[in-house]
Amino acid sequence: MTLEEQREQLFVDYYEEWMTKYKKDVVREVTYIKYKTTLRWLKKLAPDVTMRQLTKSEYQNILNRYALEHEKTTVQDFHHMLRASLIDAYDERIMERDISHRAVIKGKLSNIHKRTKYLNKKELEKLLEVLDTGNKINWDWFIMLIAKTGLRFEEALALTPGDFDFNNLKIHITKAFDYKITNEFCKTKNESSVRSILLDYRTALNFEKLTKGMDPDERIFNFGPRIYSSTANNFLHRKCKEAGIREISVHGLRHTHASILMSEGVTLPSISKRLGHSSMETTQRVYLHLIQELQVKDDGKIMAAMMELM
Repeated sequence: MTLEEQREQLFVDYYEEWMTKYKKDVVREVTYIKYKTTLRWLKKLAPDVTMRQLTKSEYQNILNRYALEHEKTTVQDFHHMLRASLIDAYDERIMERDISHRAVIKGKLSNIHKRTKYLNKKELEKLLEVLDTGNKINWDWFIMLIAKTGLRFEEALALTPGDFDFNNLKIHITKAFDYKITNEFCKTKNESSVRSILLDYRTALNFEKLTKGMDPDERIFNFGPRIYSSTANNFLHRKCKEAGIREISVHGLRHTHASILMSEGVTLPSISKRLGHSSMETTQRVYLHLIQELQVKDDGKIMAAMMELM
């Protein structure tokens, strides 16, 4: 196909070819399903737009139409998946400019329940107090470990005793668990997700006792033939009610972990590496609200420091 022919190609066709070429059998199946969902929406929102017709204004219109039915974070993900293909189109000179740069992300407002994305430190302490962390592996230990490490749900499900380095107080994250489709071990979300996470001494000691005698390759949190995130979320909701705190999801524990680290002054690069984000830009985007809150506090510290100078 010549360059002129590529410019006359429909955007939906270009995107479908692009995701097949660059994403199929490269990303996890559950991630590839998200690309296919993006394609379905693109066919609905811009079925007849060619690459030549795809201006910055037209791209913004696509995002705005999508935003009418989705929350802002979902629109951000939609934009992220489309933008990757557009950057390649720009590199291939099909597009004369990066039309996705500085696109405005809109979206429906979340309801109050959904806006509660993380707990503060005092709330987390109350939650940990009501967990039944006895001598047997259960959902309580699962909740506690995610709160202490910031692991993704599928990463925690994939943990085996062999992943723990008790001598050096670390967990080595090398895989995930596809609980949605195959019910088997799978790749981590991205290359940066393969990492080592530092454990506090108490947590390491507890899991050394809990996993003693287990097969090194046996899944620690094996709660039956099928596992659903709703089961874990419902369990966590009950524990939040018991603790008298706001209800959050299991993924909210990951946000809680990151927010506490930020509040304690841990640098953004260190947090990004610990969470296994693909780039620091991802961390900045996800936790922008927290960064802005801390900047306000920093402004106060700056003013106080300057006032002390004669």
